[in-house]
Amino acid sequence: MAEAQEQFRSQPPMPDFFKFDQIQKEEYLSQLGNFNQEQRAIFHKICELWEPEIDYNRFIELGKNQFSFIQSHLSQLMQKLFNARCGLIRIKSQQGNIVNDQVILCERDSIRFFYYYIENEYVYSLYSEDKQFITPKFLERQDILLPGRYVETLGLTDIGESLAESQGDRIRIYLVKCENYDPIYMTPATLPHIIRLSREKIRGVVKSPQLLTFLSKTLGLMESEILRDLKGRDNNFWNKLCRCLMENRDEVSDKRRHIPPEFSPSVSLVYSYTRNGLDEAERVRLDRQSQKDELVSICQAIEMRSEKFLEQQELNDYLENGTKRWPDFKNTFYDQCVKMKNKTSLPLIVNLGSGYMHRDHIYMSFRMELKEASLELRQYYLNLMEEVLLSRKGGRMNVFATTESFIQSIRDRIREKFPKLHVFLEKPKILSEGIIHWAKRRSNVPTSDQVRSLLNKYFEEDSTLRFIRLDRLLDLYLQPLFHEAYGKLPLVRRVMMRLFGRYDSYLESFSRLPGGPGREAGKVSPLGRPSPPSGDLAGKTLSPMDDPMERYHRSSSSPPNRSYRKRASRDKEQERRYSHREQNSAWNEFEEALKKSDSK
Repeated sequence: MAEAQEQFRSQPPMPDFFKFDQIQKEEYLSQLGNFNQEQRAIFHKICELWEPEIDYNRFIELGKNQFSFIQSHLSQLMQKLFNARCGLIRIKSQQGNIVNDQVILCERDSIRFFYYYIENEYVYSLYSEDKQFITPKFLERQDILLPGRYVETLGLTDIGESLAESQGDRIRIYLVKCENYDPIYMTPATLPHIIRLSREKIRGVVKSPQLLTFLSKTLGLMESEILRDLKGRDNNFWNKLCRCLMENRDEVSDKRRHIPPEFSPSVSLVYSYTRNGLDEAERVRLDRQSQKDELVSICQAIEMRSEKFLEQQELNDYLENGTKRWPDFKNTFYDQCVKMKNKTSLPLIVNLGSGYMHRDHIYMSFRMELKEASLELRQYYLNLMEEVLLSRKGGRMNVFATTESFIQSIRDRIREKFPKLHVFLEKPKILSEGIIHWAKRRSNVPTSDQVRSLLNKYFEEDSTLRFIRLDRLLDLYLQPLFHEAYGKLPLVRRVMMRLFGRYDSYLESFSRLPGGPGREAGKVSPLGRPSPPSGDLAGKTLSPMDDPMERYHRSSSSPPNRSYRKRASRDKEQERRYSHREQNSAWNEFEEALKKSDSK
């Protein structure tokens, strides 16, 4: 069977005579039989249009202007080639009729010839009254000798839908052995025809009134139910029916006389076909359940990870076992667990740029990243602000010059130092859905006000696609930063800043920046802190506030006492009466005093 195993319907080998020149083709035809000029010309035309399977209607359309009565001449040519066992016209069933489908040419006595011949005979059988199976005796009556080297023997246990599906494109011929009946020839493509023929033979016998009554009692079904199901192709019904017929052969023979000889093999074929189909369906069900369990196990393992964010390679490691068992497992995982099914819910595993995260951890991970970034960035900008205040020329004041420059600096810093937070900020839709999902998990039926209140901590009001300003989101307010940095300066430096107006200058600059530090003074910030009121915050303490989500405590400098504020106020009034020369002189003296103090 080596030749059959190497051939496919879609990739047939080109017959050698297609490669002959004009004279050689004429000699080849002469060896096959007696052909007239029109038939020879059509043969040459077919050779010019070599295709695996030539469409019959297209060939007729191409040649109708070149050949008179082309259909008649083509039919005569193909009949002679059929007699020489090197060609035929393949037929098919179309809307209850048999029509010509393809022109097939092949090597003489090749497996392709017998393969298509068996297919044609089963199509004819479907529309004939005899509805015969193709057996060795049938071929003998047709004067067809099928070489044994082309035939593979199968048992009834090998008959099933999977055979037709897995071998459908292979050129193979099977001989199926049946009990008390001649073996039956078939191909993968003709198996459905054989089962259809078998069912029709069973229907013709079962419809007998006496047998129908017996089957109704034995199967526990109403006669009308049996008649209804006989018209369908439900494997459960047909398997149960055929098993009943095989187990009660004697009763069936008593109830129905003159049973045709094809009845017994038909029952065996349909029983084996449906039994194998049910077993295969069960195997598929168990395999799918096993695959589903593996998917659930992976998602649970990802959910239970201590590190909630996982890189692509880490995800690949989780999928490795499943990929070994199921070639398409990775695609199944992405389709069922990662792909967004609709616009208002998150998949189990959410894609976040270069990595992934379980949807249950989206919100809490964002808050942790936000909290960490807020702490570190606050310290960073506090140090930067202190550096600005210590510099006589303002140092890196350009970072704090405008709201835009400050926010851009925060954004750049997050991109560089906090890539995970940066990813969250790039995906507001995912984060908003993560917040809603978190709220639903905490409360089965959260109110819209509860969800809206939670979203408003991070997003602009009535929007889940625009975050509030970065400085507000991270609790990085310029005036509190200024006052805290100012409070850390040496006492002499603080006095001189007030004395020479630098304190008021900075305070006035920060007060002019557009937009207050929060939506409304006194509102709770995203990190659980109360948003400081706008205006001069000198001497104010940012007291911690309990958040429904977390307790977050932030240290702040102690407020200046009342006597110091009075002194500062008097110093400010006095400073405004100094002349420019007096200010320069005082500054020089202060610098000298500071140097002496440092040298000690």
